Amino acid sequence: MTGIQGPGRQQGRRLARCLSLALLAGLAAASAEAETPAPADEPGAPLPLHVERVGDAGPIALFLPGNDCHADVWRPFAESISSSHRALLVTPAGLAGIPAGGLEESFHAVLVPALSRLLAQEDASDATVIGHSAGGMVALALARAAPARVGSVLVVDTIPYPGAATFPNATPTQVAAMIKGLRRQLRRASEANYRSQQTMGLEEQSMATDFHPTLRAWMLASDVDTSATAFVETLGADLRPDLAQVKQPVLVLAPWDADLGVTPETSHEWHLEQYANAPDVDIQVVPNSYSYVMVDQPEAVAAALAKALAR
Repeated sequence: MTGIQGPGRQQGRRLARCLSLALLAGLAAASAEAETPAPADEPGAPLPLHVERVGDAGPIALFLPGNDCHADVWRPFAESISSSHRALLVTPAGLAGIPAGGLEESFHAVLVPALSRLLAQEDASDATVIGHSAGGMVALALARAAPARVGSVLVVDTIPYPGAATFPNATPTQVAAMIKGLRRQLRRASEANYRSQQTMGLEEQSMATDFHPTLRAWMLASDVDTSATAFVETLGADLRPDLAQVKQPVLVLAPWDADLGVTPETSHEWHLEQYANAPDVDIQVVPNSYSYVMVDQPEAVAAALAKALAR
């Protein structure tokens, strides 16, 4: 499940399809349930990450996939900079075939400190963090949490407040109420039903049809508990107030295609509103692309990566 009304209609349609199972199960009743508290990150615990290093010299470039996706989606870009950078391909535990461990009950609150620890272990002082969709939200949170470690951020098809896409007429408070208890509802569903919802609308993720089987395999190989937790936490997040504390340059790639029903200029303005609190943000609309811009328009992403690394 990855990811809008208005310029966000396409992403919102993807998210809404993923939500349909929970809504049918009784999302309104679930809104009265208590949220599960997030466990604290333990400094001595193993990192809930699968990390592959590409290149062994130079500044760090840390690549994060979206939910239900493997960091291999970034491999061509990591390999292209391996002579000048230490690229870290990071897949969270429980996603895309990586064994689950540590992120089943709380995703963002555990993952961000774990990535901070990883950057400390790598002695990073000016890392570029690259993230797609939900991974982009993690990248933004990491920049805020570890300002001494992160020098710049590149996000692809990421908005800091996904509720604006899925529930365009609701206030943040109403969105929070609607999704409260959603993870529990998803976990109560049968795995077969969850998998069906998980892969629905897959063709809208990328224009490259030859990529669809790989993406489907990654989705189906993801641990259900981890996937559901990551999805619900991402959907319910609102990073807009926190962006004021992200002082690093942020480069945003926004996918665009004619199906959105708006001009690229309108999409650009809508994303600027989402990132209004960020002190240093650059929004670039990429035509002829769906969510996986790195697959649909790799040259545009390569150019953006070079720009982010040079900041």
